[in-house]
Amino acid sequence: MTGASKFRSGFASTTRGPLFSFLWFEGLKSGDADGFQPGFLSIGKPPGLFTRRDRQVSVEEAFYYARYILREDEELDPYQSMEPQINDQYPNWGNMRSKDGLIL
Repeated sequence: MTGASKFRSGFASTTRGPLFSFLWFEGLKSGDADGFQPGFLSIGKPPGLFTRRDRQVSVEEAFYYARYILREDEELDPYQSMEPQINDQYPNWGNMRSKDGLIL
């Protein structure tokens, strides 16, 4: 998981550190990321009415939460050029594989 692709610049605060990592950790710590899923172009979408919220935030849910906040928060408009990426290919679907996200 990265806060920006190798073709884009990432941004950091001098007091809080890397912006995307800060948003990711905030979603993980607060529990606000519970139920977030990949949306159009993997930007992330908030939990809907029928979304399963299990009170556990996975790494993937926190990633999609942070990416959604980065795109939708008007205060963060100057940083929309970032391209956060995740490529862990988890969960793997199938009979013998986990269907849930990675829980820390």
